[in-house]
Amino acid sequence: MSKALRYLAFLLAAILLLSSCATVPKPEKTESPEALQDKSNPNLASLYYFLSGSFMHFNGELAGADQVLSLALAQDPGSFQIRKLLLVNALQIYSYEQSPPAEQRARDLLSMARDSYSFDQEMLTLAYNAYRNLNDAEGVNWALDRLLKDHPKAQVYIWEYFRQIESGKKAPVALLEKALKAQSDIPEIEYIVASLYLEKNPKRARQILLNSQRTGAGELLLLEIYRLDQQIAKLQAHYHTYHYPEDKTKIHEYLFFLQKHSLQELALSHLDDILQTGDAELINAASYLAFLAQDLPAQTKVYQYLITKTSAPADDSSIAALLLLSYIVNPEFTQGLQMTDKIYQIKDLVYISYLFASQVSYTEEREKEYQKVFLKLHQHVQKNLPPSLIKDFLVDHTAFLAGLYDSDSGSAVVLAEWLIAKGYGGEEDFELLFEHYSDISNPAKQIEILQESLARFPRSATIKNNLGYILLNYPEHLAEAERLISEALREQPENMSFQDSWVWLLYKQGKYDAAYAYLPKVLENAQVNAELFYHAAMICQAAGARDEAIKFLQQILLLQTPGEYQDKASEELRRLEAEGK
Repeated sequence: MSKALRYLAFLLAAILLLSSCATVPKPEKTESPEALQDKSNPNLASLYYFLSGSFMHFNGELAGADQVLSLALAQDPGSFQIRKLLLVNALQIYSYEQSPPAEQRARDLLSMARDSYSFDQEMLTLAYNAYRNLNDAEGVNWALDRLLKDHPKAQVYIWEYFRQIESGKKAPVALLEKALKAQSDIPEIEYIVASLYLEKNPKRARQILLNSQRTGAGELLLLEIYRLDQQIAKLQAHYHTYHYPEDKTKIHEYLFFLQKHSLQELALSHLDDILQTGDAELINAASYLAFLAQDLPAQTKVYQYLITKTSAPADDSSIAALLLLSYIVNPEFTQGLQMTDKIYQIKDLVYISYLFASQVSYTEEREKEYQKVFLKLHQHVQKNLPPSLIKDFLVDHTAFLAGLYDSDSGSAVVLAEWLIAKGYGGEEDFELLFEHYSDISNPAKQIEILQESLARFPRSATIKNNLGYILLNYPEHLAEAERLISEALREQPENMSFQDSWVWLLYKQGKYDAAYAYLPKVLENAQVNAELFYHAAMICQAAGARDEAIKFLQQILLLQTPGEYQDKASEELRRLEAEGK
């Protein structure tokens, strides 16, 4: 078989596969749409355009798909498959854009299709939604009547329920019961029906939810029903239907549902059970509620748990930080002061600063009110914390949040070094020191901190790339740099920074043609970046593309951001101009 025939056979097979999923085509109007016959006449061009348009449609390129499918229809005007996809595509464009041209296109194709074809379920559903957006009552009624007759799924009964309400009728709850029993494309149909029952029959709504496979929204609705009925005992009992660890997410949502409705006391009645899970995330949530309630007995329980459990510094830190915050705000809780030695990373101190601010409701002048709250925390820190590196950081950080400083001071660097020296420190703390040593141009310390960071976080692609990139400045370490950068790229092949490191590695290895060939991939999605432009200029120059190199160097100067690469670009341009004379 020739290549052309094999290609045609492939196209035909693909068309047959697509057509097996659709309804029988009926392109011409006779007695009724249902009586029409397919009069398609596929040819190589129509098949090519249809497959191309289908690919574009299913990849979300709707505007392009409209143009290509129109070409397909011009080649095979009798094809139901092409007309259907053209209609579906146009209705999706309208649902996203709702612009006048998209609206007119949707109206025209809907009118044409209703005169020519019998709609399947997909087309009727899209038509229903389009007619609602078009405020076309006749079209809505036509589509919904057809759906009720031919495709009575759960959501169709819900739509009928709303149609009757909108028409001023008393919507029969029988429609809701039909929706529960019917086949559904909606995963949370029980939640939707229960929500509609909520005002009419809360007892039935609760029964539906209790018998359903509740996800997040359904679970919260059930809790809301208990709360609205002031059934506190049932709310409390409902907690005991949860099983850890499979219901961890539900337990977390339960705790914050109670917090949202100022029921912290009820939430903390479960504290013993939560502590028994040993789950740092849940215990952290309970600790936050204890802080909000200023519940000293509950805070003491958390403290006792933390000092007697097997130490897990990274997990314990956020809980310890909350207990420290409780002491800062209320020095009567003296145990909280003992938590300073359990702070593992600076991130947890930043975290409690924002938790403190979360207690307050804010108006439109949010920024000013935030600053007032952070000023209050700043004063608590100054007054209640004894001298320490943690106090130094919190004083500076809260002053910055309160608008007293333009930026954080060096206390964060000092604290990060102290944490790392004692074997603590999160990835952000290492990154803070890396940036600090970069700012003060100390590459030896940068390498040292990156090597220690990589030993602590061996799977971090960012650390691998950063270390590999710095090692490019040392010819004796190019092999190690190549290993690190290639590992980072394998994990994140589309990361532009990693791609820049790779192209610069090729340059440093003297592989100028390879670097020049790889450069367009780096530049394709790159942000404006003086360092990257400098790399591009040097690579172009080494590969013999002098004019391109000059353009990149000029782009650096246009950025008007003084710095190392501005100076390098100016110097290189002067050198190239001198060579050209």
